[in-house]
Amino acid sequence: MDILHIMNKILRYSLCKLRTKIHDWLFLKNKKQKAWLQALSHIDNSKIIALETGRIRNPDWRMSDGNSTYFLTRLGKIEKLISIDDDTENHSGFKNSQLYCESYLNTKQLNKIQFVNGDSVASIKKLPANTRLDFVLLDSANDPDLILNELKAVEPLLAKPLSVVVIDDVSPPGRKGDKVIPYLTAKGYKEYRIRAFPSDCSYFILS
Repeated sequence: MDILHIMNKILRYSLCKLRTKIHDWLFLKNKKQKAWLQALSHIDNSKIIALETGRIRNPDWRMSDGNSTYFLTRLGKIEKLISIDDDTENHSGFKNSQLYCESYLNTKQLNKIQFVNGDSVASIKKLPANTRLDFVLLDSANDPDLILNELKAVEPLLAKPLSVVVIDDVSPPGRKGDKVIPYLTAKGYKEYRIRAFPSDCSYFILS
């Protein structure tokens, strides 16, 4: 192996490390990611099993595909992340999100992720009955009925005695939280609302 090849490998490795550090810094400056960390802090478990819906963004926001997956997987407390989204028509968002994660995560972190391409509710219902979910991020389409149905699908899988459910983009009215938030508050759970631009984020501690 010649010296130029070795230097090129070192440079690529250094640039990748720098890019990852910049990425982490930007994420930790984001109020929503801070809210997720705040929500995770309630879970007294060093091996958290997490599930997210809505990894893929709208077609005009493809650069953001996989952002949440990247952030959650980088957290040491999360042992496994089941990442679900429906891109069965053209697969571009599904592929983009995987490529994004492969570009920034190491092999150990990538091995934490179970990528699932399919309808979120149907995919959740196909999970083994003994699946234990400590942390759930609901971030699918701006469809209040879909988000509520996703929650109802994960409810039997939520860990005891405590689990956390996060609903992203809950404002303005007409977005993801319109039905799931009243559903949870009616059960006696307290909503923790995080004000963030351009849309708020809420989480609930279920015990």
